[in-house]
Amino acid sequence: MNKNKILVLGSIAYDHIMNFDKNFLDVVSIDVENRKYQSIVTASSRTCQFGGTAGNISYHIGKLGIHCDICGSVGKDFISLGYKEHLDKFEKINQLIEIYDDLYTAACFVVNDNSKNQMITFHGGALDKNVDFSLKSKIKDPNEYFFAINSVQSVPAMIHFAEELEELGIPFIFDPGQVLPLFQHQELINIFEKAQVLICNENEIEIIKQKTNFSDDELYNLIPIVIITMGENGSILYFKEKNMKYEIPCCKVNDVIDPTGAGDGYRAGYLSGLVKGMSLEDACKLGSVIGSFIVQSMGAQSQEYNFETIKTKFKETYGYIPKELD
Repeated sequence: MNKNKILVLGSIAYDHIMNFDKNFLDVVSIDVENRKYQSIVTASSRTCQFGGTAGNISYHIGKLGIHCDICGSVGKDFISLGYKEHLDKFEKINQLIEIYDDLYTAACFVVNDNSKNQMITFHGGALDKNVDFSLKSKIKDPNEYFFAINSVQSVPAMIHFAEELEELGIPFIFDPGQVLPLFQHQELINIFEKAQVLICNENEIEIIKQKTNFSDDELYNLIPIVIITMGENGSILYFKEKNMKYEIPCCKVNDVIDPTGAGDGYRAGYLSGLVKGMSLEDACKLGSVIGSFIVQSMGAQSQEYNFETIKTKFKETYGYIPKELD
């Protein structure tokens, strides 16, 4: 059996982005003593974008022409607001989706003021049902999957999926992201012992070391591959088998318009690179290329690029083009 599929687990959500032309501090009233708060924000613009970690990663894997199965729980608006149709455009993205007709798809409501402050409200909705999602009932043949990614969602769901992936024999990336502070010490250790790859940013790696009391060497010896992303400072790859550390330069961009989803693009590029047979280092570099495309436009799933633009950016940054991109 040719293992050529990626299994993507995480959130599927709508991102509602609004802009406020003043500063939040000008319209807020807070009475700390009586615990009263009031604020009236009139947004000057609003867009609804497709988002969520699983959705973002799957979109860019689809753009790279790799087969992937996206799994997750969504609500009654998954079809009516166009998300299903959006993913249907990719013949290599298979949707293993549970639709709950009595719930809404997860949604993030973000208001940006004129000083780049943000007011954020998140509603989990159907996403909270991921803890009941059964991979065993959805997956016909685990041997089809080259890799899975267990990306940001609730802690119980991530623990549940890690256990199922281990039982199914599917290697996976652990990508705890923003929910990392909610994990308990032993919960992290248990997942680390199952995962083949840990990916997180430089702040999250410090949280992991605090929660586990691990030194750098202890952490890197427990997990075969650790990737630390550092925004404009690039990323670092630790490879236990060869006792190697690779520093991956970031792709430079002229103008950062919206960084939302850049990390998800990195993950999509890395996974796609592995399926294409790239080295670990080149797969990380492909992730950096995809991330650079995302930050130059609004939204995490609006980018249009092809292998020619990928190769151009890759060579411009790293001085060569991997044979796998041809």
